[in-house]
Amino acid sequence: MSTQKPTSDVAKEIIAALHRKIELLGPCVEFDGKLNNNGYGPHRQVYIKAYGKPPPGYDVTHLCHNRSCINLAHLTIGTRSENMEMNRHRPKRPSLTDKEVQAIRDLRATGRYTQREIAELLGLNGSTVCKVLLGMTYRDT
Repeated sequence: MSTQKPTSDVAKEIIAALHRKIELLGPCVEFDGKLNNNGYGPHRQVYIKAYGKPPPGYDVTHLCHNRSCINLAHLTIGTRSENMEMNRHRPKRPSLTDKEVQAIRDLRATGRYTQREIAELLGLNGSTVCKVLLGMTYRDT
């Protein structure tokens, strides 16, 4: 049996279908604790507890592209090359506007909102909010 790689158009259609499925499965469940040096949470351990260890050569990947997400509905297994291909075609969120960056900073400055709450209020990923507040992105805004 030969394995054929899907054409780029087919791959894009599959990935788009996965993203539509994610929207139906609900929002990310973000791990609140310390992430590892690569910015990942304990998604692999969560997957293993639920489904068992993936076969050799397979990684636990995020369909939602959110490294801190531990929502089982957003986790799947695939080879490293499959994951890289899926990431290559993922929809990109447009850059934050100056108003969004200022809103992140203003909300945090009040002392009434956590980074997670700010992310939820603005419909952003928690790591995006964190990077803005740490000055890792949008320093000049």
